[in-house]
Amino acid sequence: MHQLMMPVSDTLRELIVARAATHEIARQTQLEGMPTLCDAAFARVREGVTSVAEANDATETA
Repeated sequence: MHQLMMPVSDTLRELIVARAATHEIARQTQLEGMPTLCDAAFARVREGVTSVAEANDATETA
């Protein structure tokens, strides 16, 4: 699995520099169309690129 890299908008850059809360940054990335790692992983499952087990391993939270 790999993570899609996306250009950082001015708004997102400002949040990062201001050390905004994680949920604020996550909300902005979703507004800008960045899929979550889980969404991206299971899209690869639907495309037949990877298995459900591998997607689960890549997105598992401790």
